[in-house]
Amino acid sequence: MELLISISLGITVIVIALAMYYNGSQRHKIRINKLMARNHELEMAITDLKAEIEVLKAEQKAFSGSDPAFPEVSVPTSAMSAMDSPAQDKQASVVAVLLKEGKISREQVAKAEMYKKENSSPYPLEEILMLLNMVDPAVVREVRSRS
Repeated sequence: MELLISISLGITVIVIALAMYYNGSQRHKIRINKLMARNHELEMAITDLKAEIEVLKAEQKAFSGSDPAFPEVSVPTSAMSAMDSPAQDKQASVVAVLLKEGKISREQVAKAEMYKKENSSPYPLEEILMLLNMVDPAVVREVRSRS
């Protein structure tokens, strides 16, 4: 009889220990899921900050040596580096006109530049802006026709 009581007591202790372990592992899983969600939020914040840095760099380049009468016009970073060749100059001027006319924002240009850089895209910046649905292709065609 004592043997039966000690066996049932041992089984009870084992069941309690397993239940406590399961509870602990569930809490850890919940905590891990919360941390993973927070990590994703932080990665998105980093991406936004990188885009903002690109915007600030573009503004810095645009304002250094620019005419103070037109401070609102910002030329994107890729447009600044594109001034080396005539074909790229036209593309840069399209982006600059889109910016000047308010068809796109500096943030959109920065995001498009980041996309181009991260994906090693061969497409010009104006094409990426259209690809990312940041500007209507008809608007780009209209600006190109005026250039």
